[in-house]
Amino acid sequence: MKAFLLLLLAAALAAQDPALRVERRGPIALVTAKATLSVRDALVRITAEAGCTLRIAPEALLAADSERVELDCTGMLLADALQHLASVAGLVAEVEGAVVVLAAPAGVPAAQERLRSSAVDWYGRAALASPRDEGSGDSAFRAAALELDGGNPELALAGFRVYAEGHPGSVLAGRAWYLAGVAAFTLGRHTEARTALEHLDEVASGKELVSEAALLAARAWAAEGTQAEATPRLMRATSAVDVRTAVVAELLLAEGRLLAGDTSGALEGLESAARRAERTLPDITGRIPLWTGRVLLASGNPRGAVTQFQTAMLTSPALEDRALAALGLMRATRAAGDPVQALMAARTLLAMGPEGLVLRTALQETADLQAAVGLTDAAVASLEKLIQETPEGDPMAPRAMKALASLLSLERRFDEARSLFSALALREDMAAAADLEVARCDLALAEPVRALQVLDRIKDATLAAEVRLLRAKALGALGRHREAGLVLSSGAKLP
Repeated sequence: MKAFLLLLLAAALAAQDPALRVERRGPIALVTAKATLSVRDALVRITAEAGCTLRIAPEALLAADSERVELDCTGMLLADALQHLASVAGLVAEVEGAVVVLAAPAGVPAAQERLRSSAVDWYGRAALASPRDEGSGDSAFRAAALELDGGNPELALAGFRVYAEGHPGSVLAGRAWYLAGVAAFTLGRHTEARTALEHLDEVASGKELVSEAALLAARAWAAEGTQAEATPRLMRATSAVDVRTAVVAELLLAEGRLLAGDTSGALEGLESAARRAERTLPDITGRIPLWTGRVLLASGNPRGAVTQFQTAMLTSPALEDRALAALGLMRATRAAGDPVQALMAARTLLAMGPEGLVLRTALQETADLQAAVGLTDAAVASLEKLIQETPEGDPMAPRAMKALASLLSLERRFDEARSLFSALALREDMAAAADLEVARCDLALAEPVRALQVLDRIKDATLAAEVRLLRAKALGALGRHREAGLVLSSGAKLP
């Protein structure tokens, strides 16, 4: 919303001021300007005329607002104009298609931190200097709200916190503390979010937000895995006058009961939430079958879960929820003993174009299902796709490589399997087990000498019996049968 309003304002200003305009000549955009204004205003107006979107990083806001520039140019290339404006404020402008990003210089953490701190300080000064009786029109509160709406929660947090501390008697004090909690929660600073919410008890205007604050505090506790602290706050939030707050609290309570193994309690909570959300909250009502399906599947009722997931695929308002419903349907139909329907659900899910963790989970479980029903080539393709989609450092990557290597071994594609197991052997946590599989591949490839060299690297005592067996096989393949017998009978390690 904030960006949209800025663009409208910029277009209006540019239309009124012929001294600043952007002309397009084919693919080239030229800037003509003769004006004195802030870097931020200049960039807003130029990007609006050029049909671009401007995004300003939090640490760049103060510099862009406070630095003024005198523009006097005719027919300057758009890219050059953007870089000139950014450099005046000590910033850089990065152009990504039709998006212009204004930020601190890359690789200069000190500059970024200095600019960010200056911006936070500016909000503190603005909050303390603003009139104390300005009510809902308070400029500092509105500035912080705009930053939260514009995707800058750190600046919003600073603005709301300092405003609330400086204006405890304001009608906005309670909402400022609540929104400070929202900003901190958005940043993943859950303890800070709870601390901000505790201040609601200190201001008269905080009483009307008790239920909403209880819900947010519960989410902060739950995010840290402390369900025992979250539950009483969720119970408190279920009595909220605001129906959405009450329903979300009931849903989170149901999820907590499911995690605790109380499936009947979880189902009761979902049924209650469905009754309260009916007709007034269609976006939530449409998602309840998804949660109900999860509970039924966890309680050992896969056929009941199938019905709920099928409903969720039709009623869930968001594509991501429909993808999760398709994933649940695949799991439920497989648990119900219907692999054909499970494969159909897998195809439906992948056709939705899921991304991130949902895509990776779908590929992994699809590969497991394909391998179980004998569709080995399809399983190999799914696992290869999974490895491509998994970012480096994700724990799913080595698991996918291990699954693919094992599948290739079963298909007697030992060269390919050996390459994957050798890569896994470079990981400290998988080295011994992976080397054992490398040795098995070497024996299958009639490379007993190489297998013995690999076995010499394995020091894990828990694998000693398997190492001796493979060592004996390698020695036997080399015709050293007496030594092989000694290894099997005594456990001695022979060259």
